Amino acid sequence: MRFLFLLLVSALLASTSQNVHSAQIAYVTNRNDDTVSVIDVASREVTATIPVGDTPWMVDFTPDGSKAYVTNRFGNSVSVIDVATSTVITTIPTDSGTKGVAVSPDGSIVYVTASGLLFVIDVLTDTVIDTIPIGSSPENVVFHPSGEFAYVADGNQAMHVIDVAAGEVIHSEFISSDPFYLDITPDGTTIFVVQANGHIRVFDSSTSPEEPVFLDVILVPDFTQYIAFSPDSSIAYATTSPGDVAVIDVETRTIIGNVTDIPGWEGVTFCQDGQEALAVRSSPLNEVTVINVQDSEIVATIEVGDRAFFVATTNFSGFSGIRCTNRFAMQTEYFDQLTWPPSLNPAIVSYRILEGQIVLGEVSASDPLVFLARNRPKTLPVTYTLQALDGSGNVIATLTTTVP
Repeated sequence: MRFLFLLLVSALLASTSQNVHSAQIAYVTNRNDDTVSVIDVASREVTATIPVGDTPWMVDFTPDGSKAYVTNRFGNSVSVIDVATSTVITTIPTDSGTKGVAVSPDGSIVYVTASGLLFVIDVLTDTVIDTIPIGSSPENVVFHPSGEFAYVADGNQAMHVIDVAAGEVIHSEFISSDPFYLDITPDGTTIFVVQANGHIRVFDSSTSPEEPVFLDVILVPDFTQYIAFSPDSSIAYATTSPGDVAVIDVETRTIIGNVTDIPGWEGVTFCQDGQEALAVRSSPLNEVTVINVQDSEIVATIEVGDRAFFVATTNFSGFSGIRCTNRFAMQTEYFDQLTWPPSLNPAIVSYRILEGQIVLGEVSASDPLVFLARNRPKTLPVTYTLQALDGSGNVIATLTTTVP
């Protein structure tokens, strides 16, 4: 039966025009809610709210977008989220308050900062496999794009360089006025370190990533909160207090513009295509602002959770559908092809597909994750619901998609 089903799918798809692509999604940590808001960037909608640990702080994705790791500052743990179903699949205890998090470029390990330590998590098993002593107050961490080195902002006046293969600190750079955040350009050439006095200290990491060379200090007029680099490494956005997002030219290290708005800025990130950026505005607004990068204009706002703080994005193909046509002589049939990615949640055994309240069918989690809804209207949009079920038939997660 499964073989015949695959043949039917293959025959029908041969005569269709497909246009399936990865969607950009964003995760926003909400400190007072103990949740993560999931945003579909294209639709500007929150599609899920995920309960995590106590005071979620920062978040990062695996390179393939299948997992997200969320640090829980007062929960002494890291929540691991299955992006396909927006569910927590495990919680990793750390016995210490966690803050910064970064997944290695090859997706094999995760670095998590805590009090005086850097926890090393194996992505395959989601267990702590090592700890690295890292000063007294590590705040956040980023990997060099090569994956050979990592950089830690230590609130105790230092930036530390980690040799990833050796699992140890190989260089420490003294930085006055405690550094609390840092980031590296996607091309690996420049590091920006945000200091407690609001200034940004710039390092060249192009020729000696193991020992970055100090270049300059960017004097941002207002107190700098957080920074992010565009995918092409040309500009940086710096959220500031009382209320601007400064636009910085990375090569000249000068401020070339700003997005003026009201106070409350926190985390900031660029979308994967570089055309838009997302900036978090915390209490009392609790929203994510969408910025058009070309003209630095705010184009949308999205309401999220209480004390929204940090934001990260990834590309990921979720539950989606396309309308297809199949022609038999003088007859034309319209049908919808629904697809979804495999879940990392081992409790899921099958998926139920509904149109409204009508159950269309069920697919085993071990089968190809595709379903054909037959005899669709030619133009009317149809909304489908996907329910992930455990062995007892309980719904673990619910996803929806609309085929226009």
